[in-house]
Amino acid sequence: MEFGLSGKTVLVTGAGAGIGRAVALAFAGEKARVIGVDLRFDPADDELRAALHRTVEMSVTDLDGVKALIEKTTEEFDGIDVLINNAGVAVHALAPAIKQDGIDLSFDVNLRAVFNWSCEFFRQNKKRGGAIVNIASVLGMVGAPLSTLYSATKGGVIGMTRSFSVEWAKYNFRVNAVCPGLVETAMTEKVRRNEAMHDANIADIPMKRFGQPEEIAKVCVFLASDAASFMTGQAIAVDGGFTAK
Repeated sequence: MEFGLSGKTVLVTGAGAGIGRAVALAFAGEKARVIGVDLRFDPADDELRAALHRTVEMSVTDLDGVKALIEKTTEEFDGIDVLINNAGVAVHALAPAIKQDGIDLSFDVNLRAVFNWSCEFFRQNKKRGGAIVNIASVLGMVGAPLSTLYSATKGGVIGMTRSFSVEWAKYNFRVNAVCPGLVETAMTEKVRRNEAMHDANIADIPMKRFGQPEEIAKVCVFLASDAASFMTGQAIAVDGGFTAK
């Protein structure tokens, strides 16, 4: 299938590891010009550095930095075609035990940053349109113990995705969300290493395995491409059947 991404400019947040890294490599594999953003990049990750057009080390919560980066990139390449809002944090604990700094961090990174990056991308590229793919989670669709805060922020991302899609459709913007289930990344390492937790989670997944970052990345490429030209406002679960039960 031809995705039509060759020569397109793509911004990926949280591109240094996990799903974000796989997404950045997938777009680079489609010959897109990829700018990766993260707090830090592994200097020894030669594969990622060779694939990306540029790496930018910054916090996604730095609003001035966000505005400057999107403005500079838009001017340099005569527009940005795709924004992938992937950066995220997870605080898993009983709700009453979560400290205020954990609440603030979760909302700042998982929700407010998605809002700010999306709005700035829209402002700078309003005349040409574009595609946004937000990385939400199946926990934004269903409830789970120890995940109230994470579910709240990811559910907010899904709601934001739908509202953006309706508000911006007339400007030729498409906005969709990908909702991963359990994927083999550093964020799920604790679950995967604990035999009881691992087995309990696998029992809930019809396909009886965890996902791979590359499987999430392929869906992001599709949603950002011309192949999904009539899709907007959707939250696509990529979860081995977890939410189908």
